[in-house]
Amino acid sequence: MKYLVCHRHGVPNKRSFDSTNDGKHRKALRNSNFKVTGCKAQVRFRRVNGTTKFQLYYFYPNHNHSLFDESDRMLSRNSRQMSFSDKRLVHRAARANIRASKAHRIQVCLKGGYEEVGCSVSDYKNYKRDLESFIGDGDVQMLLNMFSERVANGTNFAFEYKVSKGKLLGLFWADELSRFNYSEFGHVISFDATYRSNKHCMVFVPFLAIDNNRSSVVVGSGILCDEKMPSYTWLLEAFIKVHGSQPKVVLTDQDAAIKEAFPIVFNESKHRLCMWHIMDKLPIRVGKYLLVSTDFRKRLLNLVWSVYLGPQEFEEKWNSLMTEFHLEGHPWLSQVFKIRSKWIPAYFKDVPMCGLMKTTSRSESLNSFFRSFAHYGNNLLSFILSHDSAMDKQRNRQRTDEHDTNTSVYDFKTNRLIEKHAAMLYTKTMFFVVQNEIVKGDRYCAQWNVIIEDGHQVFTIKEKDETLKTKLEFKFVHFVDDDTFKCSCEHFEYFGILCCHIFHVFYNIDVEEIPSKYINRRWMRGVIHVDVHPRSNEETDKLTNDIQYEFDQILNRIYGDDDKLSLFWKRCDEVAPDIFSHDNVVNKPAEFERVLGVSKPDKIDVRAVEGISNKGSGTGKRLTSSKERAIKNAQKKRKCKSCGLSTNHDSRNCPSKKRNTE
Repeated sequence: MKYLVCHRHGVPNKRSFDSTNDGKHRKALRNSNFKVTGCKAQVRFRRVNGTTKFQLYYFYPNHNHSLFDESDRMLSRNSRQMSFSDKRLVHRAARANIRASKAHRIQVCLKGGYEEVGCSVSDYKNYKRDLESFIGDGDVQMLLNMFSERVANGTNFAFEYKVSKGKLLGLFWADELSRFNYSEFGHVISFDATYRSNKHCMVFVPFLAIDNNRSSVVVGSGILCDEKMPSYTWLLEAFIKVHGSQPKVVLTDQDAAIKEAFPIVFNESKHRLCMWHIMDKLPIRVGKYLLVSTDFRKRLLNLVWSVYLGPQEFEEKWNSLMTEFHLEGHPWLSQVFKIRSKWIPAYFKDVPMCGLMKTTSRSESLNSFFRSFAHYGNNLLSFILSHDSAMDKQRNRQRTDEHDTNTSVYDFKTNRLIEKHAAMLYTKTMFFVVQNEIVKGDRYCAQWNVIIEDGHQVFTIKEKDETLKTKLEFKFVHFVDDDTFKCSCEHFEYFGILCCHIFHVFYNIDVEEIPSKYINRRWMRGVIHVDVHPRSNEETDKLTNDIQYEFDQILNRIYGDDDKLSLFWKRCDEVAPDIFSHDNVVNKPAEFERVLGVSKPDKIDVRAVEGISNKGSGTGKRLTSSKERAIKNAQKKRKCKSCGLSTNHDSRNCPSKKRNTE
């Protein structure tokens, strides 16, 4: 006899319509395919006081509708109840910008079929909707409470926020590793605002630096209600308050609000503009004819990107180039020359490590990285949780880089002891950079002559390319009094590692190890200790992960052995009554709090600003310039069969075909 289940629903109901406005516009209402039939079948139990037993006190077996077949039992409402693991999966998948429908497909694949999951895609979507509804307009207050708890836990987390009339205007935060990254690698930083990252249209501003593996790392993040000068002024002030110092160089684009706010707050830092954004305007400002028909573009780019020129030499070459091409009074070229101290490398040679970044491409890449984790429809709390997931990935990459450095065995390309010494000092990534300089010094540099000037040794070094043609000539000075070295290329001052010219002289004067004064700590291995990487402070999460790991290990060992699987299931079933009880049922709000890891505030003092209209606030796509749109349209061109031209039209709407028909 088949086992049948009462679903307490019955007769299909036709879809209803709203026939207002005299039936002209029939609007479909909610599709209620079933209605309750008033079935009286039921069974009732009551718990026996003082025991774990239940007593049956009422039973009515008759149904007034058809029942579920046993094979369809998984489709009943009771069987479709989501487990806590399903609910946690929906939430954690959303933190990685994985929608509920895709999370359901993943769960189906993991469990081996839809019948094993039970709940449907709609259940996943509805739970995600209910979770967002639970957060509601208290997302800002929940976010601030979560940050306050992190500070109270003693994790060196810090944040600042700005509120006006109960509305959040600005927020800046940095966790333990972000603050450590700034203390070690914050000589040169960059920041650039994203177009849209949350449903409140607040501007997300991540600050980044370059770590000892030449990778981008976040040193702080901010959220602003607008991109005006007062907002950026507050954000930079919050940055200094959290980190306690100013960076040496700050790289940004030519945003007018940033240029106004920068000298007010970062009065000890040097502001550098993105070179790419400036030179990208060259074809529009100068004209394509000059760039295509002459070598002006090539010579100008070689001039502005050169790291070997000094300010005076740069100005002489610039004026000479402008005179040659009769561009002395060109408005745009005159304007960018006027602000040359803000973007030309020649004017940053006195700043240590100024060669780390010259464009905001890293910031734009970081913005794209964050967008892969966050959706522009998220509330602020969900956005911050997605931000944490992105940071976890970045930190995992840092740990992987450190592991690769500690476990790598290098292939040395010279017989110089100084190369082996470099392998002991630097990270894997930086060793390859230093090794390249050592090889160039060994193979492509030649000592031309040595003279004594004011008691110092002055070497003339000629660097050659792979074709053995003389490329450049440099002066290298050895100050004998304090045993210091200085090369005219200023590579060490610019990048923090010695150049090939110094390594060549080291060969000649028998220096077998890099002097300690020329070992820059920011490039050394072991700077980021493994203990700095934050770990979860939630004991519940740790225990859950440990239990899950042990279960996985057991199942991996006994998979395929039906007897052992049955025994394992029997033991689990025996333990279950000792663990589960009907007293530990969690209500829905408490369950939402368990999933989110944040409690619902009793009182909401701070809310998000409404009606924000910043750049890109009306779209989830990146704003494109007219140049980008023109390039994209040009790529869409195809050959028209009517006129034979490569254009945007085809044979159906060809102008020439239309004229012929007329």
